[in-house]
Amino acid sequence: MKKNIQHKIERELRNSGLTHAEQNKALEANEAIDTDNTKGMVRLEEYANSDLNLKSWKLTAVLDDILFCQFADTNDDGTMIRRGDIWIPMNAVQQAWRVAKVLLAGPRAKVKPGQHVIFPSTFGLKANNVNNLKNIVFLNEDRIFGVAEPEDTYDKYVK
Repeated sequence: MKKNIQHKIERELRNSGLTHAEQNKALEANEAIDTDNTKGMVRLEEYANSDLNLKSWKLTAVLDDILFCQFADTNDDGTMIRRGDIWIPMNAVQQAWRVAKVLLAGPRAKVKPGQHVIFPSTFGLKANNVNNLKNIVFLNEDRIFGVAEPEDTYDKYVK
């Protein structure tokens, strides 16, 4: 099937009126997209821990099933993760489960603002200085593993 598509593209380029050099350039661009795993999409990993630089702007909504969250298990400067009563340096727990509070949720998200979500630390796009908030993560709802509540709130409902 891939060969059929390739032949169709080549045929359309021949009939397009482009010069031979322009046709080759178009074929090279198509090949680059064809071998690119992200299929022309933004490479999100290049934006990890970035500052969105939304000075004079406020993020008011996210789309689809995207969640805009703030880490709930970290200190103010984001260098330590809290596990019970213990603070662990961030660099000592490369693969940790994280907890974040949902601040905004896209219209297709089942999770709502105010809820806390649990997810592996390797997921999400971390950012700083969004709406004057630190320790932010943008998550696709498919990347979360569950919804959580602080233990004291949970105890009220169980007893």
